[in-house]
Amino acid sequence: MPKSNFPTASAFGFASLLLATACGQDPTAPPDLGQISLLVVSGDGQSGVVGTELPQPLVIRATNSRGAGIADLTVNFHVTSGAGNMFAGSASTNSRGVAADYWTLGTSIAQVQAVEVRAVLANGQKQILGVFTATALPGPAAKIVAQAGEGQTTGAGTSVPSPPAVQVLDQYGNPIPDVAVTFAVTSGGGSVTGGNTTTNAGGIATAGGWALGPTEGDNTLTATAIGSGIVGNPVTFTATATPPLVILHAVYKGPEIRDVVYATRAVGGVWTSELAASNNDVGTALAVAAGPDGKVHIVYRATSGHIHYVTNRTGSWTTEPTYTTTTGPDDAAIAIATTPSGDPVVAFKGPGIREVRVARRTVGGWVDELAADNNDVGPRMAVAVGSDNVIHVAYRATGGHVHYVFGTTGSWVTEPLDIRSGMAQTNTLSLSVEGTVPISGFHGNFIREVIYGTRAGGVWNAETAASNNDVGDLVAITPLTGGGAMIVYRATGGDLHQVWGAPGAWQTSALDVSSDARLPSAIAAVVQ
Repeated sequence: MPKSNFPTASAFGFASLLLATACGQDPTAPPDLGQISLLVVSGDGQSGVVGTELPQPLVIRATNSRGAGIADLTVNFHVTSGAGNMFAGSASTNSRGVAADYWTLGTSIAQVQAVEVRAVLANGQKQILGVFTATALPGPAAKIVAQAGEGQTTGAGTSVPSPPAVQVLDQYGNPIPDVAVTFAVTSGGGSVTGGNTTTNAGGIATAGGWALGPTEGDNTLTATAIGSGIVGNPVTFTATATPPLVILHAVYKGPEIRDVVYATRAVGGVWTSELAASNNDVGTALAVAAGPDGKVHIVYRATSGHIHYVTNRTGSWTTEPTYTTTTGPDDAAIAIATTPSGDPVVAFKGPGIREVRVARRTVGGWVDELAADNNDVGPRMAVAVGSDNVIHVAYRATGGHVHYVFGTTGSWVTEPLDIRSGMAQTNTLSLSVEGTVPISGFHGNFIREVIYGTRAGGVWNAETAASNNDVGDLVAITPLTGGGAMIVYRATGGDLHQVWGAPGAWQTSALDVSSDARLPSAIAAVVQ
């Protein structure tokens, strides 16, 4: 780049020399400039890309005590921070006392960029006449690297603990903000949230979350920065899906007639139990649910047929009546779920043989209503609540067919879920909701048949998910974050098994082989 010329004048001229001689001074000695002042004329506070020359020169003006410009003063422009460099390094002031130089910034935005203007006076005195500073900006994106989240392992259908993150850098390794980055699943199924994002001040872009697909094996995800010539673009993340990591919640009737026992099993752990209630003679119908806050909700029928609710939501176990109208035997159908906000919802067989009733807990107490009266209700029922607070109920009719009821207060619809012949009314079933889409897991018409059903377009579609073991009296289902579902069932021998996957791709494995005959009467599964 051609540089501007700053003309200089000869040192003080003939008139100054005559004045010095008249005063008896040595005409060959350097003149006494008196007090020097410096004015930063322009060039301070600029911004520029690292490793490049700033667009404007650094310009100073030196004046004496009378404010007049000092000509022919040699000044030095010295980089004191930031590792940049000056074009010339020194300059002489012109007739107006002005001098200038060009500044190329250093290559790190983390370092302060600063230049001092210095001079050594005739009397040997060293003076710092002024300071210029500048802001170094990163250059264009040149490289993208994984910053966090590579090589993780977690349960199929669940989110990796550390969301994937990348860092975008310039050619000198400086982080670049405001670069658009797209995260996208490329294999294994699953899903990503917050996939379109931008880098922060540290050059880092982080996905909102990555839920792996519903089957075992490797999953991949890419992070692509918008731009060309970026080394390492896109970055590929790999995670390994294992069988789902499951927390189990269970409830059963204890050794004493009034004992309601709650039990839980952490991932890969052992069952621990505690007494939850001992207020009423306990019948044989019990149900349990875990809320989004981790609190536990239990309902059971007393031997009178009345329904009672037990929870540790307040930090300790409390019991209260839910429905005290005599509704039939103590094994009549009952189920519990929670709303997205954690409030309990109970579905149960009412006093009439065809009554499916739904009860909600409000500030003023429990309120119930009739949801269906289309079919004779058998002893199996399940309930779930969607993200839109629509309530979903599945139940076995006395003929063994599975029926489905959904709706909200005062508005309910009933339709068949599975009406194949050969199923018994005692065959277990479960229900959950994936967002707003209901899914069901239930014992089919063969002893080893675990059926998965999902409702789309107003129609239920069902398929066999497992046929490995004789299915006992327990089934629970929960959706997987990355898509698909997990079903837990107890074999006739007492062992718990898990089935997970998605339509057309199911896997199964043993979950708990403790064969504890007491565990459980009802179960809820939560994927961690």
